[in-house]
Amino acid sequence: MKTFEHGDKKRLTKDISKEMDQRIQKSIKLVQKKYKVDVLALGEVYKRNNYKEWKKISKNWDQGENYFSNADINVYVHLVIEHSGSALPKRVK
Repeated sequence: MKTFEHGDKKRLTKDISKEMDQRIQKSIKLVQKKYKVDVLALGEVYKRNNYKEWKKISKNWDQGENYFSNADINVYVHLVIEHSGSALPKRVK
């Protein structure tokens, strides 16, 4: 089985990371602007990291003032390709 050259693996990792980032950002914007509901439970992450501030805004997170819909959400994709090869089953002759 042929494996990736280091440069190919690096380029593939970069390309997949970029695609994942774009898709995740698009999904977040969709739920923020169209549905205006925190289906991703990002409020829970905020609560764990900023509890005092969360207590002040929790009632308006995805209703009322709807801070969720207006929040700037940053996505960082860290992709690691551990193994290369085909994910498809081998053909039987």
